[in-house]
Amino acid sequence: MAAFRAVADGPDIIGASRPNMGTEHIVRSFAQELQRLSNLITQMGGVAEAQVEAAVKAVTRRDVGLASQVMQADARLDAY
Repeated sequence: MAAFRAVADGPDIIGASRPNMGTEHIVRSFAQELQRLSNLITQMGGVAEAQVEAAVKAVTRRDVGLASQVMQADARLDAY
């Protein structure tokens, strides 16, 4: 008689080979989501860097108009 064990997606015969049952799809989807998040974080970093640069310019130049633009553009960063 074959021995059985419980696994996350149902019983399995010990020692029997079994197809991946969607594991490859899950791994691929996870990798794609990680890449999407990495791209998004990179974009956010670029926007934040530009905001900081503009804010420093506004302060050092005492440029109220530029400071106002920086504050208004902050919504773009918040949208991420």
